[in-house]
Amino acid sequence: MKFVKSVKYVILQVLIWILVFIISGCTQLPDTVVKHENMGNTQGNIFNFGVLAYDESKLYYFEGIRETSILYKSDFNGKNKEELAAVYGCYLNIIDDWIYYMDGYDRKIYKIQTNGEDNQKVADLRILSFIIYDGDLYVISAEEGLPNQLWIMDYNGENQRLLNEEQVSQIFFYNNRIYYVGRENDVQCIMSMDMDGNDRKLISEERAGGSGINNFYIFEDNIYFFSLREFAKISITGENRESIREGFDFATYSPSVNINGSILYYADMHNRNFYIRDLKTGNEKRKWGKMYDLIYIVGDMMFYYDGNKLQRLKL
Repeated sequence: MKFVKSVKYVILQVLIWILVFIISGCTQLPDTVVKHENMGNTQGNIFNFGVLAYDESKLYYFEGIRETSILYKSDFNGKNKEELAAVYGCYLNIIDDWIYYMDGYDRKIYKIQTNGEDNQKVADLRILSFIIYDGDLYVISAEEGLPNQLWIMDYNGENQRLLNEEQVSQIFFYNNRIYYVGRENDVQCIMSMDMDGNDRKLISEERAGGSGINNFYIFEDNIYFFSLREFAKISITGENRESIREGFDFATYSPSVNINGSILYYADMHNRNFYIRDLKTGNEKRKWGKMYDLIYIVGDMMFYYDGNKLQRLKL
């Protein structure tokens, strides 16, 4: 009889641990997710307009457009979906218990608590995009009559400081420097500067934007970039240029690329295929014979939009 009771007790404990594991798997950050403790979102997600972000336990994302747009939060598996606010925006950044975003109507930065309360404007600056990095907001402005300039400000929108008064269209943080698509001799190209906006360096004279570089990522001292007709890489010093895929058709629409750790995900609009490339080994495989736009990587899941609804795929 004592033996039977002891077996029942062991079984009960095992069931409890299984239940705890299942629950934690639904609500906690998956082990495969690359954490971004000092950033409000991943740089790859921001390049996809940042309409999805995450913290240690929840996803935050927009669904719908304009008047129908809703900000939601849910578990990583999509359960416990909760409406937070009827707002229209993008460039979500999560810091502590606050969600920062750009309002889609006035293009200014707002923040709202993760429980959906206390929605408030952060700054009056009209912007192109922004990301939170290491305690500050790095903001690309979009003021009428001026180039898109890079600004820095604190969480409350105060202590604003201009880092670069010339044209900036994309930024990437790497080794305590800011890499960006800027302008040199009236031609857009990839450049870098220190975190204070000084020590500016030209990395690549290849034309960026238009018929040149549309999007770039940095991994292990190499810049991986996409143009209308090529996927290539070049070192952060501007040397050792190497073409990875020629005949590449990236068109002018960039949010079909994302990076998670050393893994790059991208779509080739020419052959309508979706690829996964390991930047450490150079190995690449065709994942799907289908295009996906606005892609967001969270661990071993890829989130994308089908119409205005968020969908998920196992990678």
